[in-house]
Amino acid sequence: MLCNCCGVDTYDLKFSNKIWNQANLSSPRRVGYLVEMCEQGNFEDKQDFLTWFEKEYPGKLFDIATEFSMITKMPVDEAYKATIHRVVCETWIGWDREQRAVQALQLRYPKATFVHATKEEDWKYGLDFKVYINDVLKGGIQVKPPSWRGTADYMMTAKSALKRKFELFYNAYGVKAYTIICNDDGSIDNYKE
Repeated sequence: MLCNCCGVDTYDLKFSNKIWNQANLSSPRRVGYLVEMCEQGNFEDKQDFLTWFEKEYPGKLFDIATEFSMITKMPVDEAYKATIHRVVCETWIGWDREQRAVQALQLRYPKATFVHATKEEDWKYGLDFKVYINDVLKGGIQVKPPSWRGTADYMMTAKSALKRKFELFYNAYGVKAYTIICNDDGSIDNYKE
């Protein structure tokens, strides 16, 4: 499947997921907190976000692509497209998925308020949102795509890490955190009551 933003075949990228993740090529210390940038920028679409990112951070994507190219032996132009997809397009898709998930959850739980987790809460507890009812914290959620159901080694490692973060959240606040699987159309498969 081709990405409509950067033209990358996303199926081909799956083979380099582990390499990309092990190298931490889209970690916040390299590219910033991209979801926060999406929220603050009022962008129309991911192409608009890409244009802004390249203007605000000239050379950043190329630097990451060059490193990715050296690790994978992929030609730099292909690595550049892959980097645009992973850093900009996947961030946009994830941000959009979060917005859709909250809209669906809000319809199902109209008394709930979904508050974006801070950068620190995201890092420490693995949260995208904290959930309140009548100003009382009731839980936390992390929104994931359907691919989160995967069982590859790197996915299982990520799931274990998230489970530990959720346990830290529970120990700190006495409420549970949940992973919400949100499909591309915004529907949610695993509601928690």
